[in-house]
Amino acid sequence: MGKLSDSVKETLPEFQDLLGHKNLQTTMIYTHVATKNILGVRSPLDK
Repeated sequence: MGKLSDSVKETLPEFQDLLGHKNLQTTMIYTHVATKNILGVRSPLDK
């Protein structure tokens, strides 16, 4: 699962079960979880 925090790693399978997904990648798409910042967008709050 890449560099996801431990809390996200624990929570994603719960969402996966609730949504009825067989593949965790599908759940990650629906919950907008990305393993890296593809667009390179940086929030001013990240400073």
